[in-house]
Amino acid sequence: MISKALARGQDNGLTQKAALASLFAGALALALAPILVKLSSLGPITTAWYRLMIALPFFLPGYWRNLFLVQPGADTATSQASYSTRDWLLMVLAGLFFAVDLAIFNLSLGLTQVATATLFNNLAPIFVIFFSWFLFGERISAGIILSLIMTLGGMVLFLGNGFSFRADQTFGDGLAILTAIFYAAYLVTIKSLRSRHFTSTIMVITSATGAAILLPIMLFEGTPPWPRTLEGWTILIALGIVCHVMGRGLVTVAMSKLTVTFISFGLLLQPVAAACFAQALFGETLSLTQIVGGFLVLLGIGLARSRYRA
Repeated sequence: MISKALARGQDNGLTQKAALASLFAGALALALAPILVKLSSLGPITTAWYRLMIALPFFLPGYWRNLFLVQPGADTATSQASYSTRDWLLMVLAGLFFAVDLAIFNLSLGLTQVATATLFNNLAPIFVIFFSWFLFGERISAGIILSLIMTLGGMVLFLGNGFSFRADQTFGDGLAILTAIFYAAYLVTIKSLRSRHFTSTIMVITSATGAAILLPIMLFEGTPPWPRTLEGWTILIALGIVCHVMGRGLVTVAMSKLTVTFISFGLLLQPVAAACFAQALFGETLSLTQIVGGFLVLLGIGLARSRYRA
């Protein structure tokens, strides 16, 4: 079901279980992004641009299929022909939010520790909860606040000695916090579109918009415009296919059945998975504190799931 959703763009018939599987699989794929960005031989903006451009062709078949073959109302989504001006503007706005998120997060990775940048970037649930309350009047319960405290506390324990606060890295820390705001805005905007439009359509327009916004910035970055080695290309291809097509695509698929607040909680698996991947690459083992922290993250996500069923 999920693989067909990504390939064809028709994913509104997903069950709750399939949506959960899609969310967690997407979060695991996205967890590789900070590692791959760090390994990239290109500048942070150029790396972000390649991520979007490499991913774009994989969503185009579903986009063209929806454009020419899918009739309005089919599978509870709509064809491009029936899009309102507001929908187009929201998709372009989501692309803008995501481009800014990618750019400043990639920049922050070079200005502060990876663990610190990842922690601050994943403060997005705080802003998602605020946006949901402010824009949609969604009630903030004591249970969801408890889930948030438990999950973020677990992240701090898990990342442990991997992050610190240093005066010379304040700017990088600030950028990482700023990414959380733009990431939350992106998630809320995508969720507002997801009930009416297919994943492939949303991904094509947001990715193309993001690439167009990043292109002029990339040209002035002053770093090599393309990788000079096979390893460099492999890193970019993995970033585009694994992190964007699979990771971002699967999370967008899941939005057809899950609330944006729970989506933001589910994505908190990323820093835990990223740390596990990094430790596996370097042959390290998890400490007891990290195990406890990881357990609290999972417990917090589970508690959030009990509060947000749809």
